[in-house]
Amino acid sequence: MYLAAEGEAAAAGDLAHAARVGGPGCGWTRLDEKNWVGFTRRGQLHFVYSIHPHTVVLARAADGACATRYSTSSYAPVAALAAQADALKLHGSATALPWRGDQYLALFHTVSVGAGASGAYTSFAYTFSADPPFAITGVSRALPLAGGARAFVSGLALPPASGKVVVSYGYANQEARALVMSEAYFDELFQNASLCGAADAPE
Repeated sequence: MYLAAEGEAAAAGDLAHAARVGGPGCGWTRLDEKNWVGFTRRGQLHFVYSIHPHTVVLARAADGACATRYSTSSYAPVAALAAQADALKLHGSATALPWRGDQYLALFHTVSVGAGASGAYTSFAYTFSADPPFAITGVSRALPLAGGARAFVSGLALPPASGKVVVSYGYANQEARALVMSEAYFDELFQNASLCGAADAPE
């Protein structure tokens, strides 16, 4: 993972200094990494480095060093998923967005690694506290993405004043799709979600 303080310049095609993010408990600097979940708090860019334990880091733009690190592992449904380490791996997806004042809304996915089902994806929404140590506060049932295990979530949007939650995703590395949900339907995904089960498609 690389962090560039002059991100707007880089996006415009100009040269910009980038530092590789790493340090104790934050990044494995000999390997490329992905699936970090970025979010902004009080003007500072943070990253969810892992889903379980839920590890959040604040990296210095100048040298990429992890200046602050928080870690929690108390949310039981996610811990139960993580306990299936021989069959499932947990990874972050997209970015996290402010959600209802005191939380962030984000996405994560599991990928199967067991025999016969390697590479199958299941995606979830989750919330975490807006304040350190950023503990997980809720997890949804599996998102009802068309394409099932071949669907991979890539983006999250909350269109202003729309009452909608939009999850963008790809299917089989061939198609770009979007799941558009009312907030009422989205809230239902978080009800009785302790088993992180499947959900029906929104009407």
